Amino acid sequence: MPIAEPRRDDVMTDYGTLNRLYPQTVTYKVDNKNYILMEDENGEFLIKEISQKGKLDKDISSGQFSRYFDIIQVAYDDKNKNTYTYICAISLGGKKMKLFQANNLGIDKKYSKDYVINGRKSFNFFFIDGLLHLFECDEDNKGRYSIYSISF
Repeated sequence: MPIAEPRRDDVMTDYGTLNRLYPQTVTYKVDNKNYILMEDENGEFLIKEISQKGKLDKDISSGQFSRYFDIIQVAYDDKNKNTYTYICAISLGGKKMKLFQANNLGIDKKYSKDYVINGRKSFNFFFIDGLLHLFECDEDNKGRYSIYSISF
């Protein structure tokens, strides 16, 4: 199958260098502002604002996670007519799950627990009525899955 050519109406909105590789990235929104969280292989992270024109803007926060997170996802909790943005992260080697609440200044740790993968291949986090849920699916071809609700 041939590689698709860029469409003529595709427009590059930004380019540059970050001076290191960030293999884990996730974008999210807080108060109508867009952000990107990037994590390098040593667990160092950088959060940058993304402008309305699709350009990486100012640094919002940077730091060092206590471990490298192999899985980083965003989940939105819109209970009580307010929307809260959470960053959900799993460290396979460290056997930890952490939940961070995102804000316009960065992220704050809200919850941490021991977590072992046990042959899971796919994950997804979501909220229902203020309660965090974790969807897991096995690597086997039968697609066995589990959903857990997590109170924090």
